[in-house]
Amino acid sequence: MFANLGRTLLQKGDTTRAIEAVNRGIQIVPVNKIPHDFFTIGFAEILYRAGKTEDAGNIIDEIIRYSKQYLDYAITVSPEKRFGLEYPIGINMQALLDIYHMSVDIKLDSLTEKVEPDINFYYGLLYSSK
Repeated sequence: MFANLGRTLLQKGDTTRAIEAVNRGIQIVPVNKIPHDFFTIGFAEILYRAGKTEDAGNIIDEIIRYSKQYLDYAITVSPEKRFGLEYPIGINMQALLDIYHMSVDIKLDSLTEKVEPDINFYYGLLYSSK
């Protein structure tokens, strides 16, 4: 909800209030209660577009770390025992893919180069047929 508000404010040119919307969303749902994940990529994108690259980068780093932790666990589970893990595997893969697409769109080359190998690595282990 706060990311949608932030996007709308950015489109209207109101960078200050867009940043305030993101900060309010983070304040209401603090990272120590619910970690940054797929659902907070929008916060990072708003912050990047508003020029708050350090704050955005911190969120993205947390999302990548969180997703990789789950995916590292998932690859230790044999495919025949992954029943029920499809959604969390998919959402964490989607987080990496969305970060990649965002980085390409915003032209954050170093982020693109950082996340692309992770996508290929996990995709190859989780989705390729053997």
